[in-house]
Amino acid sequence: FLSGINLFMTGIIGLYVGGIHAEVKRRPLYVVDRLTGFEEAVAAMRNAEASKDVPAARERRLG
Repeated sequence: FLSGINLFMTGIIGLYVGGIHAEVKRRPLYVVDRLTGFEEAVAAMRNAEASKDVPAARERRLG
């Protein structure tokens, strides 16, 4: 009986630590390597970015 309680509490602590780990990482669930079938949208987005006259924002974004 006591070993069951011990195992249950270990599971609760594991869920808590797992939640902390997921919150600390704050990474996206998916990273898109390349887009397929969105050539027009990507070209329009690049044209819109190129037409903006804000070089400081571009430098901050590119790092």
